[in-house]
Amino acid sequence: YDFDLPDGAFPGTAAIEAAAFEGCEARFAAFVGVAFAESTLYISFLTPLSEGWAQGDHEVQCLVVPEYGTLDFDAQRSGV
Repeated sequence: YDFDLPDGAFPGTAAIEAAAFEGCEARFAAFVGVAFAESTLYISFLTPLSEGWAQGDHEVQCLVVPEYGTLDFDAQRSGV
């Protein structure tokens, strides 16, 4: 799942990562079917770099991952 960060000047890597985690966590339950705090899955994300930001890329791509290894099932609506 993904979302866009607000327009404006590049806020810096730390601020983008904090906003990415907050945004991914806020959308986690709607995607997985259970709150992040109750899930056995974890959140990772891909964020825009400063070069992409300057070209209008403000998209965060949220990833649902296991603690170790690879995910061998579809996490969407899994309730895990």
